[in-house]
Amino acid sequence: MPYIWSYGMGAESTAGIVRMLTDRAARPDTIAADFSNLVVVIAQTGDEWSTTGDLVQHYVLPLLRKNNVRLVEVARKGPTKKDGVAVLQDTRHPYRLHLDGVYKLSRENRVTGTMPQLGGVRKCSQKAKGAPQDAWRANEFGDRPYIHAIGFNVHEGTRVTRDSAYSMGGQRIPTYPIYEWGWSRQDCLDYLYRKLGVAWPKKLLPTLSLRWQQIRLARATRTVRRAPNRSGTAHHRRVRLSGAQPSIRPVRARQVTDYPTAP
Repeated sequence: MPYIWSYGMGAESTAGIVRMLTDRAARPDTIAADFSNLVVVIAQTGDEWSTTGDLVQHYVLPLLRKNNVRLVEVARKGPTKKDGVAVLQDTRHPYRLHLDGVYKLSRENRVTGTMPQLGGVRKCSQKAKGAPQDAWRANEFGDRPYIHAIGFNVHEGTRVTRDSAYSMGGQRIPTYPIYEWGWSRQDCLDYLYRKLGVAWPKKLLPTLSLRWQQIRLARATRTVRRAPNRSGTAHHRRVRLSGAQPSIRPVRARQVTDYPTAP
């Protein structure tokens, strides 16, 4: 039975892939010993950080090549489902990622005036990443059953519950390796640092950066109600909490410039 891993290139899914490929004890019996049924699928939004792409090309793609693991890269062709999905590559010997995608999420957000979400039901993520992968799997496997792995961590039980109800007609069998291992995001970061010697950066699309900074600034400021004056009017003022930082401080990962080139 095909074992499909939805790879978002973040710390959790990267840790899961690296551990399964390098630690036999962590590998489920549903993955063939020669990895012939394992398929790693990436949906490119067109707005990933180049640092993330460099890290994946330097550390993950060589592992996929070494173990002859199939990698499929897909992307939306347009803003609607009828526009279809493009297959950017389908290979067992990947050397490069196509971070530009086809139809960028940031372009759609500018056109529609949409502000990306940072939580909740994550509609932007579902539309730009989930939907293209769903379409590819439906086209690739039809009515055949398959196992679908997602890298939710141990603190994402709500997402696991919501996702596990989605069966795509009964052929999708969901599994959540990171969640089942009991690993948190920090556990994944620590594992990658021990295994690869690199601090994996937080997965935050550039299209979300401005929104994130706005939220950080709002959280760093509070409305303080002062006692009423003689006229009985209460005064409110905006104050910056001590030690609060309004700007984002991204994690710096080791710069990678020596990833291999295709022969």
